[in-house]
This record gives sequence, C-alpha cells and structure tokens, in this order.
Amino acid sequence: MSLNGESSFRLHVVGNLSKKRVMLIHGMGFDWKNCFGSIADELKKEFCVLLPELNGHNSENKGTFTTVYDSADEIINEIEKLQVTEIECLYGISLGASIALEIALRKKLLIKKLILDGGQYESMGVKKYFFSFCMAMEFRKIINGKRMMEVVSKQMGYRNGDEKLILLPLCCKNLKFYTLYKSALAAYSYDIRNRKEKLDMKVIILHGEKEIYAAHSALIVQKKCIYGCEIKICEKCGHSELLSLNPLKLCDIIKK
Repeated sequence: MSLNGESSFRLHVVGNLSKKRVMLIHGMGFDWKNCFGSIADELKKEFCVLLPELNGHNSENKGTFTTVYDSADEIINEIEKLQVTEIECLYGISLGASIALEIALRKKLLIKKLILDGGQYESMGVKKYFFSFCMAMEFRKIINGKRMMEVVSKQMGYRNGDEKLILLPLCCKNLKFYTLYKSALAAYSYDIRNRKEKLDMKVIILHGEKEIYAAHSALIVQKKCIYGCEIKICEKCGHSELLSLNPLKLCDIIKK
C-alpha cells in the first residue's frame, strides 16, 4: 500500500515460469529495467526471471514507497498469484536487499539461495529521519546529473566523483522527492536484530570493499544464518558498483 492507498507496484516476469526462478529486487531510487535488463537477458536462457517494480519507482511518477514490510507483502502476494512456491535464487540490492531478507525470514516461499548486496539491517533510531532526508537530497542530485556531497560519496565507497558513473545508469529518472525520502526511511528503519526467525538457505552477502558500513551489516545477517553464510567482498568497489559496471560477473554469482 502507498500514499492515499494508491499502489504502483508491478511484478514483471521474463521467461517461462516452468523454469527455475530467479528474483531480483532493485534498490532505492533505482529502475528495475536499468538495474537488471542485461542480467535478465542473460539469465532467461536458463531461468525464469521475476522482477518487482517497487512502489513509486516508475516513469509515470505514480504511488510511493512505504515500508520494507509492505513491499515484502506485495511481492509475496503477487508470487502466490502465479502459483509459484519455490525460488532458486533471491537477490536484492541496497533497499532491495532488506526486502529480500524480509521475504526470506517469512518462510512463505522456499528459497534455495539468498544473495544480499549492500543492505542495511538495523535501525538508525531517531537519526533515521535526518539521514533519510539527507540521502533523498543526495539521490536527487544524482538523478539531476550532479555530484553527491563528498562525505556521503566516501561513505558509500566512491572515488573522485564516480558516484555519477555508477549510480546514474541505475536510477529511475522521474521520482518524487517523497518517494526517495520514504524509501530511505524504510531502509534506515528496518531492523532484524531481535527477530527470532532464522535463515536456513544458502546465504551470500556481497558488498563493496570501499563501503563503510557494509561489513557491520554483514555480521548482523550472519547471526541469523543456521548454516553460516559466505561473504564476498568486491575489491575496490563502492555501493552497487558490481551491479552497475560488471553485471555479467554478478550473473555468474547468481548462477552458481
């Protein structure tokens, strides 16, 4: 559900549903097709690819984002309508990683492999409102072709202004500021530290070597994994850099 009850959520299906399924969930401010177009073209040779289009993240500028929990509900409901009960691999990037984790924790779908890329899994408390506003402002700069503040760019692991090179190709170009703010607030509010559910599938945590807070986030998830997890560090990379600049390498991780 979104503001005033309006929902713009869609679930795109690429390929034959009778094949093994892969689901890819985009992040805050990102466009599903910009993120995963080339990856879906490669994966559809072997898999059916399920691509949620998160609320508010569309060229029509309709709807807005609410919470990680609402988004997980929407995705699970649409998957169930397709009479799909099993996902070979579930991948999420940034805010999408939080949503993927929430889906996995609920155990309504059989997920064989979970890949979390650069997500955040603990609340920032009262600071979340200030940081959400700041991050929404910085993402709006990127969408308008401008640079982020240097301190934000460095925290996300970028160098010499290359946040535009990495982030802009992934972005949804027609987003309301309120959608950016609510998406950031959802990410900074989500918290699994006191959740009793455990992850019983194969878990891979990806993050860029240059991401400041990613290693701490990985440890939070690791505590929820019954069989442990594999942590893959992308050398010399910042946030979303592997997805943006080397999507075929990400494809290989998804396929294995």
